[in-house]
Order: sequence, then structure tokens, then C-alpha cells
Amino acid sequence: MAMMEMMEMIASSYAAQAIAAAGDLGIADALATKPLSADELASAVNADADALSRLFRALIARGIFRQRRDGRYDLTPLADTLRIDADVSWTALARLAGSPQLREHWSHLTDVIRSGWAVVPGLRGKPFFEYLADEPEFAELSMTS
Repeated sequence: MAMMEMMEMIASSYAAQAIAAAGDLGIADALATKPLSADELASAVNADADALSRLFRALIARGIFRQRRDGRYDLTPLADTLRIDADVSWTALARLAGSPQLREHWSHLTDVIRSGWAVVPGLRGKPFFEYLADEPEFAELSMTS
């Protein structure tokens, strides 16, 4: 049991990246009005249908999105929270967490623990929230939440 729990925890970073990709692509928004086939959805979000199907396998396994018996993809209550117009949308946070910049920050965790230095000021020359406010990509994300 402990081995499976550890494997799940380690693999959770992959799930976070899959959720971020779904947010980046606007998949939940594309499915907001009706279920779509892989080809229809790929066209709607400007993606490759085969790659999108693989992404969906990972997201469906976590209860995010579902595939209907007719093969079309549909929203679940979890996927609904990735719609930009949801009452509480988690899209901006998912996209921020999956961004290359934040992944870079986390990649320094071992060094941070050894040295005690704060990673964002060390890498970016300013405190975390100032950095977010000054980055157009992140400023846009914070406006959509």
C-alpha cells in the first residue's frame, strides 16, 4: 500500500501538467456547450487529435472529463472548474502551476533547502508577487481567475 501511495504522489506532478495543458488549450471552454469528438475538439482548440486523445486518457483516469459511449468527450464537475466562466475557475492557477517558470523555481528546491536562500528573488531579482505582477503572462492569468 505504501508503495502505491508513494507512486501516486510522485506521479501527481504529471497530472498537474496535464491539467495545466487542458487549461492552456481551453478544453473545458470548448466542451461547455456540447460533447465533442477528438477531431472536433482538436479543431476547436488547435491541437493534434491523437495527442489530445492521449491527454484525455490521463485526465479521464483522474475524473477530469469523461468519454461518452459514442466516443465524444464531455465535462465532469471537476472539468467544469476549468471553464474560464465558472463561478470558481481554477484555470489560472492550473496554468500558473504548470508554467515553465514555476517549474524552474521548484527545480531549485534542493538547493534552497541546503542554502536557505529564497529562489524567486535569487533567480528573478524581486520577490515572488512582484515578479508575478511584472510578468505579462502571469498578470493575464491572474485577471482570468
